[in-house]
Amino acid sequence: MENVIYRKNKMFHIYTSKLSNKANKTDILLALYSAIYTEFSGAHNNPDYKDLTSLEKLYKVNQFATKWLTERNLI
Repeated sequence: MENVIYRKNKMFHIYTSKLSNKANKTDILLALYSAIYTEFSGAHNNPDYKDLTSLEKLYKVNQFATKWLTERNLI
């Protein structure tokens, strides 16, 4: 799947046009943002993420988002 998360003005955004109709609902989008925040808050201290470049971190965020959506049958 293509990237579903991108950065704009130092903030993460979701490409809602790339999501299915089932996933493109406010409660699902907010839950995804919350899951991303929970997983990556403090990433600079997390040994899994702290040594990655910004581009690598964005890749990890997209991997996480895709996995999260897939586990819930939203893509």
